[in-house]
Amino acid sequence: ELEPQAIATVALSLVKLGAASPEDGRRSVGLRALKRLARAARRRMAAFNAQDLDSLASAYARLGLPRWGAKLASAIAAAAVALGTKRCTPRHLANVLWGVAKLSSGC
Repeated sequence: ELEPQAIATVALSLVKLGAASPEDGRRSVGLRALKRLARAARRRMAAFNAQDLDSLASAYARLGLPRWGAKLASAIAAAAVALGTKRCTPRHLANVLWGVAKLSSGC
C-alpha cells in the first residue's frame, strides 16, 4: 500500500498532467486511478501530514467534479482538524480549506 506522501504526489501529478479529465467519462484510466487513490487516502488519512493534506486537497479540487469528492473532502477536513494549528502552517491550512470548499461545492 502506498504511503500518504506517495498517494498525494501521484494524485496531484495525474491532475497536473491532465491524465484525468471529467470530459473523458468514467472509463478514463486517470479517473479510475484517482478514484482508487481517493479510497486509499481515506483509509490512511490519519497518517497524512499537513503537506500531504495540502497536496491531496489541491489535486482533487483541481479535478473538480466527482461525486466521491464529498467523502474525500470530509476526510481531509477531519484530518486537518486532528492535526490542528500547531502542526499545520497557515499556508497548508488555507490550501486545505480551499480544496475542501471546492470539493464540497462541486465547482
